[in-house]
Amino acid sequence: MDVFIARQPIFDNFRNLIAYELLYRDSEGASSFGNIDGSYATSVLVSDAITVFGLDNLTNGRPAFVNFTKKLIMDDFAYLCNADEIIIEIVEDTLVDDIFVEKIKELKNAGYRIAIDDYIGDESFDKLLEHADIIKVDIFGMPLKKRAEIAKRIEGLGKTLLAEKVETFEDFDHAVKHNYSLFQGYYLQRPKTMSKKSININPGSYAELIRELSKADPDFNVLTEGVRRNVGLTYKLLQHINTLRYFRYFRVKSIRMALVTLGLDEVRRWILLMMAKDMGNKNNEEIIKMAFVRGLFSEKLSFKTRHKHRSSEVFIMGMFSLMDIIAEADLRGVLRDLPLEKDVTDAILGKESDIGYILEFARAFEMGDWDRLDELRGNFHISEEELGKLYIDCMMYADTLFELLPQK
Repeated sequence: MDVFIARQPIFDNFRNLIAYELLYRDSEGASSFGNIDGSYATSVLVSDAITVFGLDNLTNGRPAFVNFTKKLIMDDFAYLCNADEIIIEIVEDTLVDDIFVEKIKELKNAGYRIAIDDYIGDESFDKLLEHADIIKVDIFGMPLKKRAEIAKRIEGLGKTLLAEKVETFEDFDHAVKHNYSLFQGYYLQRPKTMSKKSININPGSYAELIRELSKADPDFNVLTEGVRRNVGLTYKLLQHINTLRYFRYFRVKSIRMALVTLGLDEVRRWILLMMAKDMGNKNNEEIIKMAFVRGLFSEKLSFKTRHKHRSSEVFIMGMFSLMDIIAEADLRGVLRDLPLEKDVTDAILGKESDIGYILEFARAFEMGDWDRLDELRGNFHISEEELGKLYIDCMMYADTLFELLPQK
């Protein structure tokens, strides 16, 4: 699949290249992102810039201006980028309140530079002016007198003024004379759309995480590094933590802290669920939920057997038993890239396996195959009443979790 990003250069008054603004595009000929949600556009833009293009390759080591909605800023999305790589542009329709200002101060203290986009002298942004490094003024169609007034107002604040949408030499010349020091617009250079082939997500990209999650006592440091290298997964983790309202009690400021906050069982389930969603599409959401319930049910059943010490692997076994439908790919090919024990892989593929009876029992219960359940029941220490309650609990847990998940 082709991925697109546009970049527009930003120059100083001697026309030296200083930075780029990165812009979301969904096709080669697109000139804007239309009616697409701004938070979605920026999250895709940043993810593609880092994981597909390489941010440094896009900017040649210069900083990248990126638009951020209030939601993304409050969700700590900016922390996915290094502070010396980006300049956070606060978009013009942001509702500024005291909580938002505090968040901007946090970002400033962490070394991030802040720009106010499309500034027109609106007093609602006064609280942000002292924390901003760069004020971007959209001069297109703005009377010369207004441009000069804004420059005079900002002059004593020690901020950098950037004139954007500079369309003519007259625009450029007037801005230079009124102490604008950075310039962006068609007169200097139009945005250029760049494209690159993205690699479809495959289970191998999660291999390290799955290997660690299969262990009885996973190492949080290994999990942290595996999540950190996947910008999309990192963003979803921060969203998930925020949705669960852990922020009400304390601020989660690192990936490791987020994972520790969730706990190993929750991390295992969540990462494997994210993998399934990444490999699937909107049309198989119910299959993904079914796979999750099967994995969870199988895990709970394992505690009633001699294989309770392998509950982590049993969860993976149950969930991945539907991965061929989710990924719309050959199951053997999907499993080939995953670091699973042979008996787990054999069970998923329907081969004879020492651990496979747990998956068989879960499948039989889903299908209401009471004869097969009776044949396998001797392997489990569980009553019929407890069995039914266990499955309902798994379904209710899955329903709650899916309501909290970020949508594609």
